[in-house]
Amino acid sequence: MNRSVSRAAIAAFLALAPAAALAQADGDSDAPAAANDATPPPKIDTEAARKELENAYLKEFAFLKSEKAALTKRLAEVKAEAERQLASAEGDLDRLQARVLGLQQQATLTEEQLRDAERNAGQRSSPEQVYETLSRARDPLTAADLEVAALPADRTPEVEETVTVLSETFEQAAALIDRGGEISKFDGEFFLADGTLVKGEILQFGRIAAFGTSEQGSGTLAPAGAGKLRIWPEPAVETAKALFAGNVPEYLRVFLYESTEKAVQAKEEKTFLSEVEAGGVIAYVIVGIGLLALVMVAFRVVTLGIAIQQTRSVVGKVLESVRSGRVQEAKRAAQEGSGPAARILDVTLEHIDADRERLDDVVQEAMLNETPGLERFGTAIIVVAAVAPLLGLLGTVTGMIATFDVITEFGTGDPRMLSGGISEALITTKLGLVVAIPTLLLGTLLSGWADGIINTLEHSALRVINAVEGLGPSSGSGPSAASSPRPQPAGPVPEPAS
Repeated sequence: MNRSVSRAAIAAFLALAPAAALAQADGDSDAPAAANDATPPPKIDTEAARKELENAYLKEFAFLKSEKAALTKRLAEVKAEAERQLASAEGDLDRLQARVLGLQQQATLTEEQLRDAERNAGQRSSPEQVYETLSRARDPLTAADLEVAALPADRTPEVEETVTVLSETFEQAAALIDRGGEISKFDGEFFLADGTLVKGEILQFGRIAAFGTSEQGSGTLAPAGAGKLRIWPEPAVETAKALFAGNVPEYLRVFLYESTEKAVQAKEEKTFLSEVEAGGVIAYVIVGIGLLALVMVAFRVVTLGIAIQQTRSVVGKVLESVRSGRVQEAKRAAQEGSGPAARILDVTLEHIDADRERLDDVVQEAMLNETPGLERFGTAIIVVAAVAPLLGLLGTVTGMIATFDVITEFGTGDPRMLSGGISEALITTKLGLVVAIPTLLLGTLLSGWADGIINTLEHSALRVINAVEGLGPSSGSGPSAASSPRPQPAGPVPEPAS
């Protein structure tokens, strides 16, 4: 392409070069030199040269356009090929990633299988363990009067000998299971509910239930320990007699058990006294202070109830008399009344002629004299509510100490030996909370009730003072006050706040 352009440019330059030289010569040489040159310059067709140059450029443009089209097509082909290769590479990458994930999962599964195999290999029974298992299996088989296969003389027997002994043991165990489903009737001994050993007939259902009958007593039997049976306390006499007679009772009262080697005790019904006894000395203390708190609460309820009734009665009479101008009658009503309100109003009316400051001091003194009676046992009740849970916590600590003492001496083989200390620990905590919660609630409510009564008394004394002062100067204790009654205000007399 560069070569074609050079040729066209050279041709155009050669065509135009003479004309340019002549033009430059005409401009630079003088007239004498032109006169001496007798040869005329060649005539050049500039239009033809221009057209030839234009044609050369058009050819070059057409060539470049065709080259551009070819290159564009080639570029599109290269892009398409690159995209196809990229898509193929992405597909290969996805397949490789999926294969890698599959290999990882397979490796994880293989590792888990390897760990399981190692664990199973570690748990595989050794010959000594097999020998110990066979030794333990002999006891229930021997107790069932079965002929037990002899154990190998060596504690690490050979595989063949071990397989033989295991096969015989399994056969004997299967025979024992078959016997466990049989119903048998035989003469035997069993204990009555009171512990008396008697002879009678026993009807046994495999190895899970039995009934006994004798002249002294009949009923369903339960394990008594050491292979013995005893009559269960729940009555089942009619059921036992019906079974021994060959009849099927409508309801079968039966006691199911697993083994007769361990005694089964009847569950004792729990009572409040039994729980307190299980809690020990601290439980009795908690119950004692709870009863004391109950007595104090009852005393406060009665005292405050009487006080509020007396307050309503006396305050109503005194206010009615004072508002009617009958001060002496109001004094007699206060003196004849009973309770803290009557005493406070009596003192108030007795010093009614004193100045206001002196009268306020007298009323406050009377209020202070009556307050201890209204607040009696209030603090003691709150103290009981605070001490009861602490005593429960103390019982918990002592119970746990007793439990650990039993564990230290006897171990943890029999959980029933640990029940005493645990019962003491839990029962005392429960009793402490049972006493504390209602005592705290009642103590708080009674304290609020007492405060309300005290406020009512103070308010009543103030109402009486204001009522007397509203009568004017003639409201003294002399006869003028009694002989000049004032009209009673309209409307009912308001009751004091409770």
